[in-house]
Amino acid sequence: MPDLREGCMTGKPLEDTTPADALVLFGAMGDLAHKKIFPALYHMVRRGHLDAPVIGIARAGRTNTHLIERARDSVQKQDSNVDQEALAMLLKLLRYVGGDYQDPETFHLLKKALGTIWRFHPVCLQVLSSLSQSLTA
Repeated sequence: MPDLREGCMTGKPLEDTTPADALVLFGAMGDLAHKKIFPALYHMVRRGHLDAPVIGIARAGRTNTHLIERARDSVQKQDSNVDQEALAMLLKLLRYVGGDYQDPETFHLLKKALGTIWRFHPVCLQVLSSLSQSLTA
């Protein structure tokens, strides 16, 4: 198996990279997002390291309200002393896109949700080439 980290190297120190315009989270309603990702995003907001929109992609049939409630539940279960201001800020950043990862329409909806606020970084393009192609098509 190839070392996927090699495809993610930009050659620049981390502090020299341009911040992303948005964060796209695939599997936003799943267990990993609930147990690990949402608490991490909450801590990033709390420390002032995240102020970009977070677009959560999950199977169709959910709503933005479902995503917000899932994130709220996740943070409250992980932290007994929740900073309500930071949590509210995280919840404002969340946007839901529903669809199947194999369906090109999902990527059309993602592209629409991103609008003009996004940029690509040359990070993991070898791993994410199909994603990149779908969004630029």
